[in-house]
Amino acid sequence: MAKRPARPKTKSAGPPPPGRRERIVAAALDAFVANGIAPTTMRDVAKRADVDPPLIHYYFKDIESLHLAVIALALEELKEYSLREAEKHPERPERWMAEYIKAPLTWIRDRPERMFLWVYFYTLAAKPGPGPFRSLNDQIRKVGRDRIRMKVFEGVERGVFHLPDGLTAAEAALEIQSWMTGSAIIFATENEIGYERSVRTLHRRIFSFLGVADSART
Repeated sequence: MAKRPARPKTKSAGPPPPGRRERIVAAALDAFVANGIAPTTMRDVAKRADVDPPLIHYYFKDIESLHLAVIALALEELKEYSLREAEKHPERPERWMAEYIKAPLTWIRDRPERMFLWVYFYTLAAKPGPGPFRSLNDQIRKVGRDRIRMKVFEGVERGVFHLPDGLTAAEAALEIQSWMTGSAIIFATENEIGYERSVRTLHRRIFSFLGVADSART
């Protein structure tokens, strides 16, 4: 009796090609902007990304983890924009600070479709107890505080900034970051507060705190 020919070995499907996760996250961001966060499902994202729904679950176990990835993408965009604006004046701490503290307000003004994600993120991060959104917020805020602290220290060393007696650069950075966050949230949620007024108020508060005269900020 003739032997049956051996079946050819099937290749394992293997992991999805590189860049697929980024495409899904970008598609999810577009879907959240178009439909809102709560109504958007994994299937909606799969359709927009032109992938099979099971592939979404390959990367994201649930919709919350996808929310987290999208918010992380939006916050990375904000960070890159802020640094790009601030680094136009790397040699002048007061100009660097002026651009850095203005950048989030400008980003919110020019990207209203991203703004609601930012507000949503802070709402989740403010919930009591540990969680992925609070953890992401803690990481981002620490990096931001360190960045501000180094620039405050540089300004003090150069005689540009004059901190209140006994205050360290780290403590000053914490105050500045808190004012920046509060100003951005108010600007994003209060229609009566205009962009120019928000920037002017924030600049006045922070530079007064840093002991910088109006004429030295530009």
